[in-house]
Amino acid sequence: MSDTASAPTDRSDDAPLSAWYSLFVLALVALFAMVDRSILSLMAEPVKQTLELSDLQLGLMQGTGIAVFAALAAFPIGWLADRFGRKIVLAASVVVWSLAVVGCALAQNFWQMFLATSMVGAGEAGLAPITFALIPQLFGKGKRQIANSIFVLASAASGGLGMVLSGQLVGMVEAVRDLLPVGLQAMEAWRLSFLAAAAPAPAMVLLIATVHVARRTRKSAASETAETGGLPDAGGPTLRSHLRNHGKTLFTFFGGMGMAIFSFAAVGVWLPVILMREFQQTPEQIGGALGAISIVGMVGGFLFVAFGLKFLESRLGTLLQIRAMSTAAFLCIFTSFALAFAESANQVYVIQGVQVLCLTAANMLYPTVLQNLAPDLLRARVVAIQITANVGFGAAAAPLVGVISDQMPDEPRGLIIAAAAVACCGLMVATFLFRLCESGYCDTVDEISRIDAEQEPALA
Repeated sequence: MSDTASAPTDRSDDAPLSAWYSLFVLALVALFAMVDRSILSLMAEPVKQTLELSDLQLGLMQGTGIAVFAALAAFPIGWLADRFGRKIVLAASVVVWSLAVVGCALAQNFWQMFLATSMVGAGEAGLAPITFALIPQLFGKGKRQIANSIFVLASAASGGLGMVLSGQLVGMVEAVRDLLPVGLQAMEAWRLSFLAAAAPAPAMVLLIATVHVARRTRKSAASETAETGGLPDAGGPTLRSHLRNHGKTLFTFFGGMGMAIFSFAAVGVWLPVILMREFQQTPEQIGGALGAISIVGMVGGFLFVAFGLKFLESRLGTLLQIRAMSTAAFLCIFTSFALAFAESANQVYVIQGVQVLCLTAANMLYPTVLQNLAPDLLRARVVAIQITANVGFGAAAAPLVGVISDQMPDEPRGLIIAAAAVACCGLMVATFLFRLCESGYCDTVDEISRIDAEQEPALA
């Protein structure tokens, strides 16, 4: 096995200005996607009234359809990105989800709206796999973690900023209605808002075209042809062979991350209900407190990853990120256990603050580990597999907590006990799987580094 204490080396730790510009473009595309998604939430009530929808239909439209189609589309989009070029497929994804947002504006009934919102989810499903596959082409290993952390932080901030921009967009529509063509002036405000949200798509496509990424050489192209059966063995692994040769490392990491997502969802989905039901908190109090916790956690997590981990790099080397993730999961076992015994809302908020800090740090480390576990030619697909698994794990948590809580009708703290128990069990499994992943992690990373080095990319 490789020496776990040796620090990884890279030929190009210094990132050019074009790499940072490209990262900014990718973050801007993520913000654009968040605005489109936020419009769906802000316009839900007027859409319901106009199309005469039930709450069930509204829930299916906003949640289930988007999640299911995103999970189904992630891997095919990742395959297309690895095969035909990530910039091209990312630009095509922007076009697809923007046209779907236009479809939302034109929908006349539930099924048309359901199909349109589902296609928004399908189009946006390619954003994370392609972005996390592009970042290693833009940055050497020395700068990759900070680049991943910045993108994760920007994506998290885009949630709130996207909602703010969406609200401003809705107000702007009414302000300029009289200036619109006659055919548009008669449309409902929510339809115009969807059209306005989709309008920046051509600019996003042009910006994506300016991204500079590493161009594959003929050897790399030959390897890709070998994957499809055109050449017998040109030096590049197929997805099947990669999963077979590094199955233990990959699937223990996939499972560990999935169980971590499952555990945090078990608490996060139910936390507002717990605070209202058991601690008589108002929505205003909950929103303000959780918002502040989120901001502090994001900043704290970023600072820890960007600066705090440097003290451990010389000691842990290649294992740094995966060991830090397993430690974060282990610490959250205790905070989840403590949640079951919280006696006030303030105690819950403190516990949640610690968990958000750990979760933010883990989320910033996670892309780097995932990138290390796949060669360039397969990276978008491997990321897509993990994202699809995460959707399934996350979706299973909330119903399980509800089922367990329903079995304790006479227990006044049944919901908080159920959420804490599910989270604790999930985090124990996640910690075990992350530590199990470490046994083959360094060998897998070394092998992938060798494969990528043989591709000899040139700057496009």
